[in-house]
This record gives sequence, structure tokens and C-alpha cells, in this order.
Amino acid sequence: MTLPRPQMFIDGSWVEGRAEPIQHIHPASGEAIFHAPNADRSAVDAAVTAARTAFDDGPWPRLPGRDRARFLRSIAELIRSDAANLNALLSLDNATPSSFVGFYQMGAEYPADLFETCAGWVDKITGETYPQWEPNQPFTFTTHEPVGVAAIITPWNAPMSLFAQKLAPALAAGCTVVAKPSELSPLVSLRMAELIAQSDLPAGVFNIVTGPGDPVGTALVEDPRVDKVSFTGSRDVGGSIAATVGARIGRVSLELGGKSPALIFADADLGMAVGIAAGNAFLGLSGQVCVCQSRVLAHDAVYDEVVAKLVGFAAAAAFGDPFDPKVSAAPMISTRHMRRVLGHIERAVDDGAQLAVGGGRAENVSTAGNFVAPTVLVDA
Repeated sequence: MTLPRPQMFIDGSWVEGRAEPIQHIHPASGEAIFHAPNADRSAVDAAVTAARTAFDDGPWPRLPGRDRARFLRSIAELIRSDAANLNALLSLDNATPSSFVGFYQMGAEYPADLFETCAGWVDKITGETYPQWEPNQPFTFTTHEPVGVAAIITPWNAPMSLFAQKLAPALAAGCTVVAKPSELSPLVSLRMAELIAQSDLPAGVFNIVTGPGDPVGTALVEDPRVDKVSFTGSRDVGGSIAATVGARIGRVSLELGGKSPALIFADADLGMAVGIAAGNAFLGLSGQVCVCQSRVLAHDAVYDEVVAKLVGFAAAAAFGDPFDPKVSAAPMISTRHMRRVLGHIERAVDDGAQLAVGGGRAENVSTAGNFVAPTVLVDA
């Protein structure tokens, strides 16, 4: 496994962090495994300046589509060549079980395909020509142009796929980019940055800064030279970003958390319905995903059977070293988040909910990891 260099990439060069490095603690072992570079506002300013200059004065937005497509295909091939390493880094980054990294949207095949797909779109981003009302009028047409400098802010739970989902379309459209991955899972994003650097994009087209949301993310969002912010994360942070960028009539794309219910009726295929709900909640990243069915509303006629099946799925979750192929579930991303989840459970019980299974730390696993037992609360 090749760890990424502990540096940021700004204006075509690798640079040191400007603040105290961030110690990356592996969620499953509690061990410090990496020291990530930590930006400050001056580093963000340098990255945005580079992206702004590359967009306003550089060749990238004005390159023929076929040339931008070649760069994107090159990035796709670089990702494919490093796929095994990227997949291993994902398990080291946020403790995604290696048994789940093989799923298409989790592993490196997906971002490689994304860059190839966007490369195919580059020369197909076309406008339209409209007929005129008057015979002597010149023709009217529309054209699509790149937005400008795009800030992409990605979460810790899907650092590889979401990084590519935001970056590949932005580059394809001719935008320049400043990326800010979560400080809780920096490894995959920094390794992807190394691969992108090997593609020899013009300086300033792609930049990456690492560090916490405040001050790094805040400085990036507040910079008026940033034309578009794409953010995946919490509702509270998303709302703040929308207010800040909206005040300058900037563009925002937000993918935020929610409270997703599964409604299971009496005529449902219970095995499939409960399997999907329980799989998203108990396996893989153990519910730390936006598609987790955190609530199940079951019809009276099948309620007891649904609860029994959920309890059965909870018992089947296997914790431990994410590189062990027998492990199927992840710890919480941090000690802080583990305590928060345990606090939610405690408050639910205090409010009258009954524990059908779980409710505390997972057993028969390292106490140094942030493991929480799969929990089913009934009669809530």
C-alpha cells in the first residue's frame, strides 16, 4: 500500500501545510496512521488565486473539447492503474470493510468510469439554435459555458466516489477546481490528487487543500472569487453555505443528510425490504450514509416479523479489522461520533423506547475502535 504524500497541491506544485498537521486516527484501531497537511486561510487564498488565474488567463476553459477529453481519459487510466492501492487506502481511511470495497460505487472502478464518461461528454456540451419570428432577424442561439472556479467539498464516508462525482464534470465543463476533502478521511483524496497531478493538467486547474471545515472550508466558501460550491454533508452546514454563497448570487449544489424512513406494508417481500433497510443500517459503513433507513415503519400485520428479521440482521454484523474479508461492518468514524450515537440511543431509551437488540459498544472486538453494536429500538 502506498500512502499519499502529506502535502497539498496548489498551482501545479506540492506545498506544505500552513498549520499544525492533523493526526489521522484509524477508526477501527485507534492508532495514528497519518499526519495530514493542515491549510489555513492563506493556503485557501493561494489555491483560489491559482484557480481564478487558470480560468481567467489560462488555456483550460478555451481548450477544444477533444483536448480536455484526453486529460480526463488520462486521469481515468491513472486511477485504474492504482485501483488496488486506492481500494486499500479507503479501508485505511475510514475503515470501510474490504468486503464492501468491491461493490461498484465504493471502489476505484467507479471513479475511473466517471472520468471516462465525462470525457465522452466534453465534445457534446452543445447549445441550440432557435427559429425567428421575423424573416430579417439574425438567428438566435444558446451556448453552454463553464461556470468558473468551482469549490468541491466532500464528506468522509465516500471520499473516492464523491470526489470523482464532483471533480470530473467540473473539469469536463472547463471549470477550474479547488477541492477540500473531509479532514476525517484525507488519504484517498490526497492519493487521487497525486494521480491527477501525473496527468499534467495546466497549473491551477486542479488544487487541493486539506483541513477542518473552520477555517479551511469557511474560507473557501466565503471567497467571492469562487463561482460555484458543491457540498455533500450535513443540513446545518449546507444551509450556512447556501446563505453565504447565495448572498453573492453564486451557485450552489447541496447533497445533505436526512431522516430516511422505510415503509413496510403487509404485502411486501419482507426478506428484501428488511434486508435493504438492515443492510444500509448495520453493514458496510454501519448507517453512516445518506441512504441509511434510520427508521422503519411497519404495518401491524407484519410488525413482529419485521422486528425479528431486523434483530437477526443485527446479530449477523461482523466487526474487526476492515482488511479481514470476514468483517462486514465499520466502526463509527471518530470517538466523538461514537459517543454521539450512544447518546442518541440512551436518550431514546430514556424517552420510552425499548431495546430489541444492541444499545451499547460492540462486544468481542477491540475496545480501541469506535464500534457500536447494531441497535434496534421498538415501541418508540
